[in-house]
Order: sequence, then C-alpha cells, then structure tokens
Amino acid sequence: MDTKLGALALMLPLLLLLSATRVAYGGIQPTPPPASFQAALVRIEPAGINYTRAVQRSRSRLSMLAARAVSNAGAAPGESAQTPLKKGSGDYAMSFGIGTPATGLSGEADTGSDLIWTKCGACARCSPRGSPSYYPTSSSSAAFVACGDRTCGELPRPLCSNVAGGGSGSGNCSYHYAYGNARDTHHYTEGILMTETFTFGDDAAAFPGIAFGCTLRSEGGFGTGSGLVGLGRGKLSLVTQLNVEAFGYRLSSDLSAPSPISFGSLADVTGGNGDSFMSTPLLTNPVVQDLPFYYVGMTGISIGGKLVQIPSGTFSFDRSTGAGGVIFDSGTTLTMLPDPAYTLVRDELLSQMGFQKPPPAANDDDLICFTGGSSTTTFPSMVLHFDGGADMDLSTENYLPQMQGQNGETARCWSVVKSSQALTIIGNIMQMDFHVVFDLSGTARMLFQPPTA
Repeated sequence: MDTKLGALALMLPLLLLLSATRVAYGGIQPTPPPASFQAALVRIEPAGINYTRAVQRSRSRLSMLAARAVSNAGAAPGESAQTPLKKGSGDYAMSFGIGTPATGLSGEADTGSDLIWTKCGACARCSPRGSPSYYPTSSSSAAFVACGDRTCGELPRPLCSNVAGGGSGSGNCSYHYAYGNARDTHHYTEGILMTETFTFGDDAAAFPGIAFGCTLRSEGGFGTGSGLVGLGRGKLSLVTQLNVEAFGYRLSSDLSAPSPISFGSLADVTGGNGDSFMSTPLLTNPVVQDLPFYYVGMTGISIGGKLVQIPSGTFSFDRSTGAGGVIFDSGTTLTMLPDPAYTLVRDELLSQMGFQKPPPAANDDDLICFTGGSSTTTFPSMVLHFDGGADMDLSTENYLPQMQGQNGETARCWSVVKSSQALTIIGNIMQMDFHVVFDLSGTARMLFQPPTA
C-alpha cells in the first residue's frame, strides 16, 4: 500500500471517533511562564551497560542521524521547568503528563530530533508494546492541528485528511516521520498532529497548546516508554515550543542516582558557579540549516597529554553535501569517530597502555575492552578540544567505563567506535557527570562544567 494512503487508512477509526466527540482545532499557543521549580528526579537503569547492544544501537543511530543530515539537503521567553530522566539500555527517558486530566507517560529524551510524539489509543501496531498510551477522547484539552495551520507546515512532509470535516485547509494534519535512511523502512512513526496540555516535574508545571504527534503506528527502537520527546533545535521540539533560552542536564554515571534536566531559568549559568563552565559556539549545518542537531566545532583530541595529529578538516562539514561535523547527542550511547581520527586516537591510547596492536578479541568493528587490572590501575587521560578553547577533560568512566558482556562478564571498554560516516557523535557515556547546557539566547553556545566543579 502507498505510504500516504496506508497512513491515512490507519487514522480513519480514531479520526471518526474524535470527530464524534467534537475535539477542537488548535495550533501552537503561547503560554505564560510558570514559576521556577525543582522536581524529584529518578533514573532507572539495568545492572550495567551491555557493550554488544551499545555498539549495535550506536551504529544504527549513526546511520539515522547521518542520513538525515544529507537528505534534508512569537511567545515571550521565560518558561522554567525541571523534570526527571530515566536510563535504560544506554538511553534516557523523560516523564511527563499529557491531557486534562493528565495521563502520566514517558518518552525517550532525544537531542537529535524535534517531534514530540506518544502512542495514541490501542495503537496495536506500535513499538514498543506494553507501554501506556494517551487517549485523546479522555482529555478536555485535546485539539487537532488543521492542515492549513502553520504548525502543520513545520512537519517535513505533512499529510492531510478531511475526515473531520471543515472547509479548505481545515482537515487534520497527519505525518509519517522516518528516522532511518532510505533503505531502512522499519524505523518510523505516523499519526495525527495535535495540541495538548503537557505537565512536567513533581510540581506539575502546565504548558497548554504544545504540538505533538498522536501516533497510530510506529516501528523501530524507541526505548521502553510511550514515545519520544524531541529536544533538538527544530521548530516542533519541546525546547522551541516552550521558547526557553536554555536547557541543560547532568547525566549521572551512578546507576542509582537521578539525572536532572532543567529548562529556562533553572538552566541559567550566568550566576553562582557559572565561571567554572567551558563554552563553545553552537554551529549550523551550512547546507541543511533546519536540522535539529547541536553541532559544535571540535579542534582535536589529546591522549595522555599528547595532542593526536589528526588531519585538518576531519571534523569539519562537507560544504557541498552537509555531511560531517560534530554533534552532542543524548540518544547515542557510544562516541563515534570517523577515520582517520578513530584509528589515530585508538593507536595512541593503546601505545600509551603498552599495546602495540589492539587486544586479540578487538578489531575496528568492535569495542576495545580490557579485562584484569585493579581499582588502582591508571589509564592515560583523554581530552576533547573545542572551538573557543573549551577543553573537555574526561574521567576514566567517560571513556573507559565498566561494561557487561552477553554472559555477565565485566570489562573496561573504550566508549568509542569507528564511525562509518563523516559525522562525529559525542555520545551519552562521554557526557556523563558533566553539566551540559545549551544556551540558545543571542549567540548560541554549548557550555559544560566538569564533575568536580
């Protein structure tokens, strides 16, 4: 069946039901800023990070993000909120309430995408199965987004249906949102674009009129929650819709500790210990300028205090295709380095550890892992260098964390694998325990504060 016809056919039952219950039409609406607040934060994670799944998922994520980079050739600021992140299989989930009265759900927190979406109704053809769904007919604040609304136009390829009736441009805005490359037809979400009231944190700060995807069919790896919370730079992301000037998070390496994510004034770094933050400019892809990614300029990598001689341009954009560049991504577990950077940095690390070649069980397609040693074993330092003189001095847990094998064995594994694309991704393990802030006001920049600050 044609993708468009298939998507619309799946939507008919829900559209008819919503029409019968007189669900209103709406678009993104400005909301007054709530008072700043803090929430109790909880993070849930398995006993450890499985390195086989980490490699598989990170490679899949790389293909998705790189494909998007080359294929997609009004409210007053001030909202503030802080809410929990939960960790599972190397990724983070964000809890939220949706509707009036609110239904509590969670979705994968993703700085590499923009659309917010959640499973709607029975959603028999949705992945993952077993997680709770949102039911629009149970909420008094549910509203369609009309095809003629400017919000619908923010989707990359909006679809339309006139099942709900109305004049020209008043049909329902629907979507088929692909996350993979052209050959990957099994990583997508599709449904109806709507607006709702979202609540975050223990204090339930409410934000009406947030546009989101009411998903009726999805397939692919979207964690164990009910959907996805887009935190990227796109116009439909939560960050953009809240119109906040900054947001930030601190991903804890302690498996039992919470990981806060803060929006608005709670992410402000201008006061207090703001001097301990390093800062580097956020960049824009020179070819595809509406991507949601948080690009930065990386100038080099040092191992054991020695700057690795990586050829100039390795981390730069291809100005004809938009490929390449460096992004910080919360949804990728491992860090992905393209060659020759990967091989040069790997060989320097191994050389300083006394290896002339990778351990026998490791090769370019696998994680490099080390068994044995003791808690007092020392390893060469690893530092990432960024534009503006910002140096990210990594702890051992950032680049050689303890990981688990398929049979429960543990080893220290280098949290870097070779990128098959020109794109470099700084994954979430390498970000752990740093306070990372994206300042979107004025001259956009990314800031990070070391764990000891």
